[in-house]
Amino acid sequence: MSIDINGYSFDSGSIFFWDDNPQFVMFPGLLERCVPVDYALNKLRPDGRVSNYPFSLEEFFSYGLLSLPRIFTSLLISKWRSRKIRTAKEFMEYYVGRYFNIISGLENYVRRFYNLDPALIGSDFASARMGWIRDNGSFRRAPRNVWLRLFPSRQREHTQAQTVVRPRAGFADYYGFMTDALGASGVRFQFGRELQSIKRVGDIFEVRAGDQSFLAHHITSTIPVDIVLKLAGLRAFPGLNSSRLITLCCSFVGKCKSSSIVLYNFDKQGVWKRLTVHSNSYGEVRGAQYMSIECLCTPELFDVNQLFSDFVSHVNSRKIFQGEINLEYAFELDYSYPIYTVTSQKERELALSTLREFGINSVGRQGGFKYIPHSTLIIDSIRRWRRTLA
Repeated sequence: MSIDINGYSFDSGSIFFWDDNPQFVMFPGLLERCVPVDYALNKLRPDGRVSNYPFSLEEFFSYGLLSLPRIFTSLLISKWRSRKIRTAKEFMEYYVGRYFNIISGLENYVRRFYNLDPALIGSDFASARMGWIRDNGSFRRAPRNVWLRLFPSRQREHTQAQTVVRPRAGFADYYGFMTDALGASGVRFQFGRELQSIKRVGDIFEVRAGDQSFLAHHITSTIPVDIVLKLAGLRAFPGLNSSRLITLCCSFVGKCKSSSIVLYNFDKQGVWKRLTVHSNSYGEVRGAQYMSIECLCTPELFDVNQLFSDFVSHVNSRKIFQGEINLEYAFELDYSYPIYTVTSQKERELALSTLREFGINSVGRQGGFKYIPHSTLIIDSIRRWRRTLA
């Protein structure tokens, strides 16, 4: 989602794409509408320092020489203890060690996703969301990772895809370009229609939406699983829960400790999870920077003004910003992230199986109850699916 408020351009959700994405081949001219950016990522650590995300050599040495043996010893012990990885906590400890998991703030960051202890979050979430931990924490890849950090210029330039963000005009322009192209090839779109029911008679489905009925031989759904189950009159699965996301849209005049486009919160304090500085992509407005801050609601903090106060109090205490922060707008979104607890996998499989038996192919983050952090995973899954059909 994107919106323009007082001349500022804000987003909620993932906004980054890479120029080797197949969608730019499917829709010629779309890439030229996008804005190239420097994809530099920082994180706020528990000690208040800002460093590269997810890890850096400088960070390891900043803990002091006496901490290095403890980090390494903890990693070896965790490798032995966590050979059966069932939870997100075990996943993290296996790849970075228990001690570094705590002092780096990684555990704080993962806890912030669902307001849950990582020991209660399933390892399937860790595999989907934290592949970078596996890539950076593997012994087999350690020599290569150290080499690339010491000599980043040795990486072949042609293997580095250019990062882009959606056009300055917003996602309506981005996806509007796609729908126009698909419409020209015969695809029909119906927007703004409230779904009422899905019925099946033999091999034909009847979808009731607004004041119309649509007949089809096949249905692919990307809406939340519990909603499509209800529309089809099928039994509910109460164990499938999703988190509620509020994205604060703020402007700011002054200086910021981080110069990157994204800052992740690994600190123990603050409910906010990630901030994205859109003015780094589209330019300042009247001398002001502007950014979106993702906050997962908790039982204690679930109101826009509460979350904004918590954010300002936290970043001021860490001296991240020097200047005044103003709240311009807020996105409020239910069904933002599927909650992967250690017990939800069976419920998810049963729910999707129930929909398949009915004849509905339910896919995606909401429809497949899958944590999909970026488009690369979607592309990979489509390619695997196509290979099975070949």
